[in-house]
Amino acid sequence: MRRNRYTLVELVTVTAILLVVLAVGTARLSVELLDGGPYQKAEQLRRIAALCRRQAAATGKTCAVEFDPARRRLFFGKEQVTYPQELRILRNGEELQEPGVVLRFFPDGGAAETALAFERDGETATLRISPLTGSIVIDETE
Repeated sequence: MRRNRYTLVELVTVTAILLVVLAVGTARLSVELLDGGPYQKAEQLRRIAALCRRQAAATGKTCAVEFDPARRRLFFGKEQVTYPQELRILRNGEELQEPGVVLRFFPDGGAAETALAFERDGETATLRISPLTGSIVIDETE
C-alpha cells in the first residue's frame, strides 16, 4: 500500500501560489470598496448630512454641507466624502462645478429641499432631502 506524502517544497509552493492569488483578489476588491460606486458615495454623504442635521438641532444654528470641486469633496467640518474623477455629482439635475453650500439644515429640523445625484456608467444614486422634516432618503437606479 502506497501513502501519498508531500514534500516541504511542494507545500511551500502551493501555499505561495495561494497567497499570490489571495493578494491579487484582495487588492482588486479593496480598490472597488475604496473607490466606491454611486450608492456608496451617497451613503457616505447621508451619514455626513445626518451629523449636520443633528448639529443644527442641537446648537440652534443653521448647518451646511459644502462642495469643493478643486479637492473633489463634499464636506462638513472634519467629515468629508471624496469622489473619483469619473463620478458626476448633480444637484437638482445640474452638474456641480462651483464651490459652495449643497445641503442646508435648519434648527427646527427642516432643510433646504435638495436632490443630489451621484452618477457613473449608467448607475445613479440620488440623495433626497425633505424640506419639512429634513429626512434623508437614497434612491438607486441603473
